[in-house]
Amino acid sequence: MSTTADRHLPVTSRNVRLVCAAAIVAIGLASVVAHALEYRGVERFSKDFALDYSSSKAFIHGDDPYAPIRSLLERYVHPPPSVLAHNVVGGANWHTPFKVVLTAPLTVLPFQAAGIVWLLLSAGCIVAAGVLLGAELGWSRGASIVAGIGLLALPVVQIDLSAGQLNGPMLLLLIMSWRGLRRGRDVASGLTLGALVALKFFPALLALPLVGSRKIRPVVIAAACALVLTGLGSAALGVEHTKSFVHAGQGAEGFDYWDASPANIAWWGIATRWLVPNGWVQGADLRSLGFAAAFAGILVLLVTALRPRAGLSREPFIAAAPLMLLIWPVVWIHYLVLAIPWVMICGVRVFRRGSAGLIAVFGLLAVVMMMGFPPGVAPLDQTSGVQVALLYQLPTYALLGAVVIERAAAGKATDPVLDRLAPDGAGRS
Repeated sequence: MSTTADRHLPVTSRNVRLVCAAAIVAIGLASVVAHALEYRGVERFSKDFALDYSSSKAFIHGDDPYAPIRSLLERYVHPPPSVLAHNVVGGANWHTPFKVVLTAPLTVLPFQAAGIVWLLLSAGCIVAAGVLLGAELGWSRGASIVAGIGLLALPVVQIDLSAGQLNGPMLLLLIMSWRGLRRGRDVASGLTLGALVALKFFPALLALPLVGSRKIRPVVIAAACALVLTGLGSAALGVEHTKSFVHAGQGAEGFDYWDASPANIAWWGIATRWLVPNGWVQGADLRSLGFAAAFAGILVLLVTALRPRAGLSREPFIAAAPLMLLIWPVVWIHYLVLAIPWVMICGVRVFRRGSAGLIAVFGLLAVVMMMGFPPGVAPLDQTSGVQVALLYQLPTYALLGAVVIERAAAGKATDPVLDRLAPDGAGRS
C-alpha cells in the first residue's frame, strides 16, 4: 500500500520537460522585453524608477532628493503636463539615502536608457536569486536556471519590473543571507542582510527569528553594516536632505494617508481600514478599537517571529518573510517578490510529500501570493467596501494563511532530500 510519504509528482518524459522548460524561459524573457518597451511610451513617467532617477539627479545637482515628487519629475524627466497632473501621485520619495546614492551612477544616462538598464539589472538579480535558491535545494544547474528565468513571468515580479522597483536586488540579497546562514557563514550572512536593510528598512524584521534562536552574531554584523551604509548615504546627501528623508513619510500624503489605502496589504491596513475614518473606504468611526486591533495583531506577529520553530518550510529565516510583510505598517503588492523563497521551498515539500488537502490549501495561498491583486484590479481607485474585502485584501489573507500553514503543517511534508540539505534538519535560522 502506498502512503502519502511515498507519493511523488507524476513522472514526465524528457521531451515534455524540455518543452515546458523552453516555454518557461521564453515567457520569462519575453516579459523583460515587454517591460523594456514600456519606456517608449508615456507610462515611463509614472514608474517608481522615474522618481528614483529624479531623486538621484537632484542629489547630483545639489538639490533636495526628497522634494515633492511632481516637482522632481517636472525638473528632471519632463513628463507631459497631463501625465504629471493625473498619473503621478503626490508626496515625496520614501526610498533611503543609500538607495538614492546607489542609483546616482545611472543618471549619466538619459532617463529611458537608465530605466532599461535598471530593468535588466533587476531581472538579472531575480534570475540569480532563483539559481542560487535552486542550487541550495539540490537542483541541477539547468533546472535552477530555468526556475530563475521562470520567476520573471510571475505576476508579482512583472509588477515589480514594470514599476522599476528594487525588489529584485533585495530578493538576491535575501537569498544570499539565507545561504550564508545555512552554511555557517555569519559574516557573509550579516553583511548581505545589512545591505538589504540599508536599501529598505523593513527587512530588519528578518532578524527576529535569529534573535529568538539566540543567533546574535549575524544580527550584530547586519546592524553594523546597515548603519554604516545608511550613514554613508546620509553623509553624501547632507544633514538637511537627510532631514527631508525623515519627514518624507509624514504629512497628508505620507503614512497617515497611505496606511488605509487598498494598495496597502499589511496587517495595519486591514485592521485600521474599516475602523478608522479615511478617504478610501466607508467604515466605522472606532478609532481606538482600530488602532488597538492593529497593534495587537502586530504584537502577536512579532512574538511569532521571535519564536522560530521547524515549521512547514523548516527554514525560520525564510518563514519570517510573510511575517515581515504583515508586520510592517505599509506594504505594497510588489513586496510579495520577497515571499518567493518561502513559496518555492514549501512548494517543493508540499507537492512531493504533502497530502491532497495540504496541496490544495498551499496551492491556493501560493497562487494568490504570486498573483497579487486579481487581474483588472486598480488599488488606487475609489472602490466599494465589498470590492476591498473580497478582492484587494486577498494578498493579506494569503499572507495570514502562510503564517498559519507554516506552523500548523509542521512535519506534514517531510522530505528526505531537503531535510538532509537543511542543517540539523531544520535550517539553522
